[in-house]
Amino acid sequence: MYQYSLAWYAKLFDHAILNAKQSADLTARLTSLIDFFTYSLYKNICRSLFEKDKLLFSFTLAGTIFGYKGELDHAEYRFLLTGGLGQKPCADEIPCDWVSGKSWLEMLRLSDLSAFAGGVEVPSEKEGGAAPEKEGDTSVHATDTEVKSTEAVSTDTEVKSTDTAATVSTSTETGSTDTDSVAPTESFASCFSRDPNAWRHVYDSASPETESLPPPWNSSLTPFQKMLVLRCIRPDKLTRAVQIYVEKSMGREFIEPPAFDLETSFGDSSCVTPLVFVLSPGSDPMNVLLKYATTRGIGMDSLSLGQGQGAKAEQLIESASRDGKWVVLQNCHLAVSWMTTLERICEAFVTDATPPHENFRLWLTSYPSIAFPGTATRVFQIQAPAVYRLSARKCVTRMALQD
Repeated sequence: MYQYSLAWYAKLFDHAILNAKQSADLTARLTSLIDFFTYSLYKNICRSLFEKDKLLFSFTLAGTIFGYKGELDHAEYRFLLTGGLGQKPCADEIPCDWVSGKSWLEMLRLSDLSAFAGGVEVPSEKEGGAAPEKEGDTSVHATDTEVKSTEAVSTDTEVKSTDTAATVSTSTETGSTDTDSVAPTESFASCFSRDPNAWRHVYDSASPETESLPPPWNSSLTPFQKMLVLRCIRPDKLTRAVQIYVEKSMGREFIEPPAFDLETSFGDSSCVTPLVFVLSPGSDPMNVLLKYATTRGIGMDSLSLGQGQGAKAEQLIESASRDGKWVVLQNCHLAVSWMTTLERICEAFVTDATPPHENFRLWLTSYPSIAFPGTATRVFQIQAPAVYRLSARKCVTRMALQD
């Protein structure tokens, strides 16, 4: 039932053109239009979404925008959604007991992405350990690194090997090198396998989405890429990480949807655009509609749809569209076969030579249903009731009265 017509979208765009901040500078004007329309689209669509779907829409909107700008890698976006596909070698060689087989497999898949592939693959102990040394030779190799600056300072980096590990000693005239600013030289899976304990704090944390990753990953990864790591280690906290990402990249207003306002929703409607209340269990917008119709001095007729009620509904719509009244058709999900007729009636509002009275409004209520035909909802501006907050308030009030 989450469907929106092109006419509704075009009307929203026209509203942005008229109400966005004016400017003689073209760049400033375009920026104002984009910002205004983006939030207007979010705000209007959120009216029709259930609470559980609003954050997902915010994240989809952010992914679409940054993907279009080229700031988001599509392969990384797909990995966040799916966790990658296919089996990998060494998938059964889990490096520690606190990582599940599914998480380790996703780490191996994550290492296929360019940002996590690293420069040089470092073999783990299971793959043979450190490279063998030549007899009598305790030095592996020497590396000369040139640092170009205004004074042309030269830095010599000497890499020495011992029997158990390789120790890197770097000396410069300006001080020691910050290891957290160095790009990864091995894949993510190889780095994790070499020292799983370095990542244990992320796994054990109550808020792993805010924990710093071991170097050099903490500085080399973007906030979005860090969510991919979190998916592998603590997928249960991914929802909170997505919320933080949307807030930082789009703004706090995109994670705090505005409360449902019937006055605002009515202002966005017209006599040729029906409004649909998508219901949730325990919700009933009739009392709110009756009070609102009374405050506006408008007559309102209602009918609960069901078997044999189609003809009565057509008569109500015909008389109300002529006299400028409101009609509420309840439980549209129980009259799916009549929805094609309703679609024809709504199309006639636009195509007929004589349009409906300007005060006429057609309100519909329906539970979510896959049987609800898309052709019947395509011309509708879908609205959702503020049932969650109201239901919570009712429960709290009822509990207080009982106490």
